[in-house]
Amino acid sequence: MTSPFDRLMAGIAEPAFDGVFGRAFLFTPMRKPPQGRATPDAERTPLEIVGILDWEAPQGHGADAGMSEISAVSEQPVISVDRKYFPDDQPQPRRGDRFTDLTSNRVFEIVQPRPDDISRIEFDLVALGRPQL
Repeated sequence: MTSPFDRLMAGIAEPAFDGVFGRAFLFTPMRKPPQGRATPDAERTPLEIVGILDWEAPQGHGADAGMSEISAVSEQPVISVDRKYFPDDQPQPRRGDRFTDLTSNRVFEIVQPRPDDISRIEFDLVALGRPQL
């Protein structure tokens, strides 16, 4: 059973946080065979979400310096997402799934999901770079 605080967070605070700090992302479930490249998982549906990204892109690296792609950066990006996008009765995001920032086209891969036991899920990410446009 949810507490009054949990209901307050879900009903008032979370939409306010996302409205002020959030940005649009495309969540893409991925499947990776043992010896192959990751491809979108046809059994799970991609989803456009709003998340709060905590990360400062390094300056002068990868795509920002004219290179077509970077494999990773040393800073640890984290995205915080309201649980409403991933209800408990649906398949949950997992390691290897991806978020694409719809503003910058930068792609992030989930390293570790970390539910906060209240109303959000934080995901430790690695930046993969920007897809070619």
